[in-house]
Amino acid sequence: MSNQSLVKKSLLSSLVLSLGLLAACGDNPSTVTPGTPGNPGQASLSAIAVSEISSDDKISANISLSWGALPDSVKSIKIFRRRADSEGATEISTFANTGRLTLDDTDPSLAAGVDYIYNLRGDNENSVATVTANSPAIQIINAAAISPFAVTQPASNGATLQDVDGMGHRFSWADAGTGLYHVQVSDTAGIVRWGAITKNTSITYGTRSGTERNGGITSQPDPKLTVPLALTNKLTISSTSPNNARNEVLFQGIGQTGQYRIQVSAIETQPNKGDLAGARSIAIRKAEEIRFFAQ
Repeated sequence: MSNQSLVKKSLLSSLVLSLGLLAACGDNPSTVTPGTPGNPGQASLSAIAVSEISSDDKISANISLSWGALPDSVKSIKIFRRRADSEGATEISTFANTGRLTLDDTDPSLAAGVDYIYNLRGDNENSVATVTANSPAIQIINAAAISPFAVTQPASNGATLQDVDGMGHRFSWADAGTGLYHVQVSDTAGIVRWGAITKNTSITYGTRSGTERNGGITSQPDPKLTVPLALTNKLTISSTSPNNARNEVLFQGIGQTGQYRIQVSAIETQPNKGDLAGARSIAIRKAEEIRFFAQ
């Protein structure tokens, strides 16, 4: 073979090799898998706007976020917030991926009537995003729109309740017009002994089963009354098998004479009234706490 032929063959081989390398280095979607740097996987991010007005007329607002468990490849999590009418986003929190699934945005600049959108970014050890998630637009509603109401039974502090028939103690409150209430009983040490969500304006509590005779808690609760993960630090509920990740508490009856206190909160939900599980915005107004003695 002549020297000229050898040179041509060598040039051709180099060209083929170069083309192969260029193809390997270029964009090739078929070789990119979801959840890798450059092509982050999609996670879920839920957001619920919360406006609260306490029995002493103090108003606070926050947006509670929750998300599902992220893969081990995610080493750090960043949360961003922006107004829906703006492109600029603000980083509000960054933390290690150690199993945390909730965050409360309590920035005092949060305002009612404004749409906010949140973004979650999960980074690997090289600070490259491998998972992202966006929330729907969320808006704070004004809790002051809920009518003030009061606990009517017990009617005042210091009453002694007797469970004569062993069926529990009866509690009642005025109708606040929201159609949904959170009821919580705690002891004087502040330990929550029982909590529940109900559509009624009265409830019986004190027995081991926690059921009541005239509606409210049943063996098959309304799925719309399920407390979203983002709200479990605000709306404590009881369970015979509590889930610590959801901040549930073990059911405890009133088993001995002592002082307790009951707190009732009226809950307004949007977009649909009485649907806590599907709520994007809620408003909470608390009635004055009542202390009582149980026998």
